[in-house]
Amino acid sequence: DFAKFSTRDRGATHRLGMLGQVIPRKGVREAVEFFAVVADELPELSLSIAGGTPDARYRQHVEEAIAAAGLGERVTLEGFVPDLQAWYHSLDIIVSNSQAEGLQTALVEGIASGCRALSRDWAGAEEVVPPDGLFSSATEFRQRLVEHYALDAEERTCQATGEREALLERLGARPRMAELLASLAL
Repeated sequence: DFAKFSTRDRGATHRLGMLGQVIPRKGVREAVEFFAVVADELPELSLSIAGGTPDARYRQHVEEAIAAAGLGERVTLEGFVPDLQAWYHSLDIIVSNSQAEGLQTALVEGIASGCRALSRDWAGAEEVVPPDGLFSSATEFRQRLVEHYALDAEERTCQATGEREALLERLGARPRMAELLASLAL
């Protein structure tokens, strides 16, 4: 049941989002560096990073990477986001640059909300994200974004809707995952 994270009609927001603690394992600093690779090519694009920052030193490294790339106006550290549904609806794409994840909750919620998902390619990421949404380098990340924004609005909507339906089918077919989804009220 994805009712908690429903889709909505929207045009392109040119906004990417990451959700999770701002810690090294989540690859936030590297995601900022990856974003910098495509920033000039897609100047309307922004990146919203939501989640707690328990490691002050790592947060400082992320802030330094943002400043060094000159992206202070385009990359924001949001901290805690009280209304996740509204936040997901403000995004075109949910991004995970984690080295590995367990449930991949942010990606599942983002897809359920109608976002396209991009994820670092690691064993298990393909359970949630289709092959054309996986990346292993800044070059591949850039390529995925350029390809996405080259589509017209209808094609982007169809792509996100297709990913949502495919994810529902894949996860619903796995009894344990269906239990976990129900416990998350998805």
